[in-house]
Amino acid sequence: MWKLGGLFAVAAGSMFAVRDRQSTKVEMHDSDWRKVYDPYNTFVKKISGLSNRVFRPKNEIEDWESAIASNPHLHEKIKVSVLAQMAADGSLLHNPPRVYSPTKPLLDEVIPEGSPLLQDREVYCIWHFAEGSESHNGIVHGGAVALALDESFGHGFMSLGRGSGFTASLTVDYRKPVPSGQAVLAKIAVQSIEGRKVYLTGKVSDGGEQHYADARALFITARTAPPPAAAAGGGGSKARFQFPVNMLIDDGQSTQE
Repeated sequence: MWKLGGLFAVAAGSMFAVRDRQSTKVEMHDSDWRKVYDPYNTFVKKISGLSNRVFRPKNEIEDWESAIASNPHLHEKIKVSVLAQMAADGSLLHNPPRVYSPTKPLLDEVIPEGSPLLQDREVYCIWHFAEGSESHNGIVHGGAVALALDESFGHGFMSLGRGSGFTASLTVDYRKPVPSGQAVLAKIAVQSIEGRKVYLTGKVSDGGEQHYADARALFITARTAPPPAAAAGGGGSKARFQFPVNMLIDDGQSTQE
């Protein structure tokens, strides 16, 4: 009951915050990518999304996702980023992405491209874009696709079991418009590993023959540092991650973490 009461409390508070809809009508065309902000519809979508997040209805999955989910070498990750969780409010995403990743870590320092060690280590992320993610009618904004790829690449990196890491570069080649309102697959593979550098590739599709985008990313494994007590000579056993200004100091490249 407390969940239901909390939901109505949020709904009531948000209702007071929503201003009256403007009386001025703006004529729009399908070819116009600009959308007029409608506070009422946005409010309704967010309340619907909040209800889904509270009561967690079981979503039906496509046949191609069922094949991925039944792979004994993969497990479904429950935890996704806070950003992905907050976006799943029914406006940008219908629900948080579902992520399937390998069960075994890969800790080798150097693994060249084409190595057998990198085979069968794909990570699969399923996204459900909602109407609020659109740029043109029925078409997902390219920036939303890039955001989904960055999140998916992060899961690809984390599947290696190397601890924390950061995006150093991300490149997206768009092939076809991504439709909203249906399941979209981001398939991530590790291309090679060079010490702290992890190179990954990605492909966005409908789970079948429709190919929407290709992507490449470079992730940098965070350096570890002794805890403050150990650094001061006071002992301590747990390491913590550094957050340096330059992640690629070794080869002279400059990038922001």
